[in-house]
Amino acid sequence: DAGQPQEPQRVGEGSGSGEEEGTMNPAAAARSSGFSLIEVLIAMFILSIGAASVLSFFAAAASTHKRSVDRTHAALIAERVFSEVRGRYLPDMTAAELMDELDKELPELWDGYSADIFCFHPARGGGRRKLGARAEEKDAEGDVGWLDQELFVRVIIRWKQKTSTRSETFHTLILPRNARD
Repeated sequence: DAGQPQEPQRVGEGSGSGEEEGTMNPAAAARSSGFSLIEVLIAMFILSIGAASVLSFFAAAASTHKRSVDRTHAALIAERVFSEVRGRYLPDMTAAELMDELDKELPELWDGYSADIFCFHPARGGGRRKLGARAEEKDAEGDVGWLDQELFVRVIIRWKQKTSTRSETFHTLILPRNARD
């Protein structure tokens, strides 16, 4: 039979092993055609860790944004207070007179923000002591040549944020309008 040509095998005919070609064992087919339960669980675990970290970034960004908005509002209110002080401060006006005028004219709240205003004349020594220094101790800046008309203004802006009170402090030095040396 070695010299005889062989007939081509037809599609679907077996190879003699007892199994038909084109069909597989059902258990082997299930293993090779999809994902196992453990693979799906591992993939879901990795995905949930990634999603949780992305969500935490969004929460941190929202908190930072809120803090930035609050500080910007505080700076705008402080600038408004400084403008009011510049507009009202005249030569020969004392800090106490200016403070009384500001208390009468400025609102207590600006959209939930409050302002505490402190004014003093550095040349007259009021409020120039360092923190923790005794009143009789000489200030390290005692030799500074302050002008009598210069006014130091400190504005503390406060606002509520959830359960706590936040604040920002701003300072400036102002000369009276029409001040001449």
